[in-house]
Parts: sequence; structure tokens; C-alpha cells
Amino acid sequence: METERDLEEMSLLWEKGTSWRWLVRRTRESNPFFIAFATICGIVPEVIGYNSSDEAGLARKLASAFLA
Repeated sequence: METERDLEEMSLLWEKGTSWRWLVRRTRESNPFFIAFATICGIVPEVIGYNSSDEAGLARKLASAFLA
């Protein structure tokens, strides 16, 4: 469920980000564009080897570096 903070962040993106508005408009207007965008978002991380545990480890390393 979306919280008030989530809605404020999305509102900020909508108000300030011209590329974000363009992307939202294109995905609403064009079903093929939406499918292509969703496919890219789902496949590209797999192709480049994205791993959430790698991201969590990197976040821990960065946090400890900043806190030290």
C-alpha cells in the first residue's frame, strides 16, 4: 500500500522530471511501448547479472565506510 511519503516522491518526480512525464505519457498512450519498456526493465538486470544480495553487500560496505 502506498504511503503518503511514496505519493509525495512520485509527485516530485512528476513535477520536476520532464523525462519522467514523457515516459509515463508514452507508456499510457502506446501498449507496444509499455511492453517494450517493461521487458527491458525485466530482462536487462538479468543480462548484466544484477543480484540484490550484491546490492545489499555494497550498501553495507558503503554504510560502514561513511560511519567509520
